Amino acid sequence: MTGILFYAFLLSLLIGTVLTPCLMLGATRMGFLDQPDLRKVHKEPIARVGGMAFAIGALVAIGYWAPSSQMILAILAGSLIIVIMGSLDDFFDLRVRYKFGGQVLAAGVVAISTSISWQPLSSLLSVDLPAWVSIALTIFVLVTMTNAMNLSDGLDGLAGGLAFLSFGLVAYLAYQIHDSFVLYLVLPVMGGLLGFLRFNTYPARVFMGDGGSQFLGFVLGVSALLLTQTDRSPISPWLVLFMFGVPLMDLVAVTMQRLLRGGSPFKADREHMHHKLLALGFSHHQVVLILYGLQLVLVSLAYACRWSSEGFLMGLYLLLLAGLGSFYYGVASGRLRPEAFRTWSTGVLYWRTWVASNQWLSQWCLYGLLTGMMGFFLLGIFLSFSVPKGISYLALGLVVLVFIGTLGNAKTMLLTTRMALYLGSTFVLYSLEHVLVDVAQPLTALFQGFFVLLIVGLVLAIHLDKDKRFQPNPMDYLLLLLAIAIPGLLTIQLGPVDVGEMMAKLIVLFFVCEVLLQAFSSKVRQLGYVSGMVLLCLAFRVFW
Repeated sequence: MTGILFYAFLLSLLIGTVLTPCLMLGATRMGFLDQPDLRKVHKEPIARVGGMAFAIGALVAIGYWAPSSQMILAILAGSLIIVIMGSLDDFFDLRVRYKFGGQVLAAGVVAISTSISWQPLSSLLSVDLPAWVSIALTIFVLVTMTNAMNLSDGLDGLAGGLAFLSFGLVAYLAYQIHDSFVLYLVLPVMGGLLGFLRFNTYPARVFMGDGGSQFLGFVLGVSALLLTQTDRSPISPWLVLFMFGVPLMDLVAVTMQRLLRGGSPFKADREHMHHKLLALGFSHHQVVLILYGLQLVLVSLAYACRWSSEGFLMGLYLLLLAGLGSFYYGVASGRLRPEAFRTWSTGVLYWRTWVASNQWLSQWCLYGLLTGMMGFFLLGIFLSFSVPKGISYLALGLVVLVFIGTLGNAKTMLLTTRMALYLGSTFVLYSLEHVLVDVAQPLTALFQGFFVLLIVGLVLAIHLDKDKRFQPNPMDYLLLLLAIAIPGLLTIQLGPVDVGEMMAKLIVLFFVCEVLLQAFSSKVRQLGYVSGMVLLCLAFRVFW
């Protein structure tokens, strides 16, 4: 099962990574762009097709790898309705009634066709709601959570990062209670989302659009409800509220604020949490980082309270809402002013002041990273095990794509080189992990030490670079945190390979590839040739 889950994650990651730039190009040529206005933060027209890319990747992976059942078909059908209606709204700006109609239809398909329901009183009062009440409540919950994620999509990388953290919590809880069905849903979404986020972090080159944000909210809602079904899991249904974290709390707080002012709860404004933090003087980058941190706290709190009673969870959630409401009141009333946060926005959170520049050391670190990656690729070519035919054919296709890309313009060349470096690193690492299982312990320790040196080199190369060619964004910090945490959280074995440890190493390798692409931007063609040769050698190993 673990092997299939990994392949589903990888397939979705591949589709999301490849399809995102293709859809970006098509949307730009057809004029399907998100135009800036007074309510939005971006200043230039940007394509809103990224959500279609990772949604297609996730749905294809789920449909291909997940065990066929009526529940899977209903979830796929509901998700497809959400993506189609959300994408139509992106392109043609549908009326609110049609948007809600599509969401209710999608939620209804799941609630009526499956046993998925939200029963908040089942454990608290030992009472099961009547079927028609349960269906109506489940539809309401799914529509609310779909819109909560949709409304959180206000800054570059924000909704995607918040959703990634929530999906990570759901995946880990499902892994703990051995719920493979939920894992088949959330891991492909995480893979596709990871492929998309590289294009969406500040400054974003593509937006996920309503199709993507609603898809994330809908699938997260379905997965969370499944994970807390009383007949499947000992986890309380009230933990669903914590799993959504910032998006749901923000939706509740903003809705209450609008109602108290006598306005419509459906009218768009600039009163969301990210708008308020921007008004307090924090930069775009800092606001996303703060909200990631808050989401991480809420997700960690949900994990810590996963076995708590319903009464405790209800009280804690109301207490958190009261705290958030106090913050909203403070900003709206003017009691909280930008001056009170200036020390944080210009000092503590301004990472460029943490380390003094030292150019020669930065250059040496960059060349060290380049040498390390070349050595890593050579080791993988000469020591890797027999590559499966499917991977060989995929590598051959990528080789053709890379060499065609090197003949194109700078953007095409950079895109194909990045794809080759990312996927080449994945294939080489997967091969080496199989080989290292059978070698002496000192060699395995040297390989682990190699990754420690890569991390040290990355930190120095990034923070000591005067030209700031690679500027970390909040998603980068989130991925580094995951790289540190994953080996301790996941103990999944894919044959002889520790999947958690391999994923952590893969994140580090992706960072190195990205830093090298930025630092040696004038040598992208040469990097493309090198990555193409690596893939070519890996592809022909099937014939050795």
